[in-house]
Amino acid sequence: MQRLLQIRKGLQIAAGNQGAGPAMAFMGMNMAGAAGGMNAQNLYQMGAQQPAAQPAPAPAPAPAGWTCSCGQTGNTGKFCANCGSPKPDSAPAKCSQCGWTPDDPAHPPKFCSECGKPFGQ
Repeated sequence: MQRLLQIRKGLQIAAGNQGAGPAMAFMGMNMAGAAGGMNAQNLYQMGAQQPAAQPAPAPAPAPAGWTCSCGQTGNTGKFCANCGSPKPDSAPAKCSQCGWTPDDPAHPPKFCSECGKPFGQ
């Protein structure tokens, strides 16, 4: 406890002498170091250490909305922000007549390959 009071007193003296400048500040540091509370070499080493590596930022989330046939992603309205095409209607995943399911339900053909019925009707 006594050492901490000596350190504090030395630093206060150094800080209080504004006209004395850096010389008095170093004297206060020496007083504190002599009291066993501060080691200038340790401070230097702490400052010279490399900063901790920052984690890489997380990738931005994919834009919400629908993708137009022109390639514009993130459309949220009824029309494409790039080319003005209307938002495509959601297509059925299978033929309503025969039950055939296309390979890519998100992009079905215009007609069923089994019975010829138009999709979406």
